[in-house]
Amino acid sequence: MTGENNFGKLQKVEQLMQLKRFKDAKEMIIEIIPADYLNDHFLHQLVECHFGLEELEKAKKVIESAIGMYPEDSYFLAQYSVYFYEKEDYKNAIQYIREALKFEPKNVSYLSHFGSIHLNLGNLSRAEQTLDLAEQIDPVDLRVIAEKARLAFLKNDISEANVYINKGLEIDPNNSHFILLKSNLLTTDKTKMKEAEATAIQALSMDPSNEVARHTLLNVLKNKNRLLRFFVGNAFGHYQMEWTFWRVLIFIVAWKGVLLWGGFAILYMLITWYGGVLFNSITRLHKKYKLLLNQNDINQSNFFIGVHVILLLLLGSRMIVGLEGENLFALISLTLAIMLIGISYFELEEKEGKIAYFCFVGLFGLVIYGFHKEAMILGGCSIFFLLLYGFLFSFRVLFK
Repeated sequence: MTGENNFGKLQKVEQLMQLKRFKDAKEMIIEIIPADYLNDHFLHQLVECHFGLEELEKAKKVIESAIGMYPEDSYFLAQYSVYFYEKEDYKNAIQYIREALKFEPKNVSYLSHFGSIHLNLGNLSRAEQTLDLAEQIDPVDLRVIAEKARLAFLKNDISEANVYINKGLEIDPNNSHFILLKSNLLTTDKTKMKEAEATAIQALSMDPSNEVARHTLLNVLKNKNRLLRFFVGNAFGHYQMEWTFWRVLIFIVAWKGVLLWGGFAILYMLITWYGGVLFNSITRLHKKYKLLLNQNDINQSNFFIGVHVILLLLLGSRMIVGLEGENLFALISLTLAIMLIGISYFELEEKEGKIAYFCFVGLFGLVIYGFHKEAMILGGCSIFFLLLYGFLFSFRVLFK
C-alpha cells in the first residue's frame, strides 16, 4: 500500500516540477524519503528540485550520499558533473560525465552535457564530435539541437544556427529557450531589432523566470534607448581595485578633499541609483517592459515608493513644512541615506554581505538615535555613512 501511495506521490512530484514549483515538490519529497529512503527515484527528483531552486550545495550533499548508496547509478554521476559545471569546475565536470557515460555510452542527455562542457572550454572540434554522435542517436532531442545551435553561433555560422533554431521551434513552437535563441539570432541584424524585441518578450511571457531572456530584452532596449543604457549600465555598479601602497596613500591624502569628491560621489549615486530605481518604478506600469523586472527590482521599487509616500504624508501633515537651515539639511541628508542604502540591500547576493549590511545599518541607527537632537551633526553623519556605504558597496569591500 505504501508503494502505491508513494507512486502516486511521485507522479504528483513530477507534475509540480513540470510547473517549476520546485519548492512544493521538494517539501513533498522530504516527507516521503524518511519512509522510503532507498527509493532512488525520489532522490533523483530531490536533486532536480535543489538544482531548480539553485541550491547547489544541498544538491551536492544529496548526490554524494546517493553515489555512496548507488555507485553504479549513472544519473547521480551525471548530476555530480552538472554540479561542477555550474561551479565552472570543468575538470571535475568532465571526470564525472565520463564516469556516467561508461554505464550509458549512448545516453543523449549525457552526451549533450559533455558537448556543452567542451563548448564552454572552447573545444569546438571535440564538442562537435560529441554532439554529432548524440544527434545520430536522437536527431530530435531538443537539448542536442540547442547545443548544435550554440556551436554554430560560436563558429560564426549564422545560417547553420538558424537551421537548428528553426528545427527546435518546429518540434516545440512554444519552447521559450528556442524562442530566446531566435531573439539572440535576430539581434545580429540591426534591421531586425523590433522582431528581436518581440521574440524576447514572447520568451519572457512564457517563462518570467528566464533571466537570459530578460538580459536579451534588456540588451535590445539598451541599443534603442541611451537613457536606459546609462541607468542600467551604471546603477549599483561594482568596481575592481588592487589596493597597492600608493593607492592607499592617495586615498589618505585625498581625504582632505572629502567634501569635494564626496559631493560628486553622492551626486553620482543619486543620479544612477535613484534614477535606476525610478526608471524601474515607471517600467512597472508598462505593459511589455515590466517583464524586464525581476523580484529584486520590484522589491527595490516598493521600498523606493514607500519612502516617497512617507515623505508626501509628512508634507501633507505639515510636520516638515517650514523647516530651514540645519533641520532641513538633516532631513534631506537622512532621507537620502535611508533611501539609497535601503534600495541597495536588494542587490546583495551573499549571506556574509547581508550580515555586514545589517551590522552597518545597526551602527547607523545608533548614531541617528544618539544625535537625533543635533540637526547639524545628524546631517553630517548621514552624509558620512552614505559615502562610506557607497564606497564599501561599489568596491565590494563588505557588501557583496
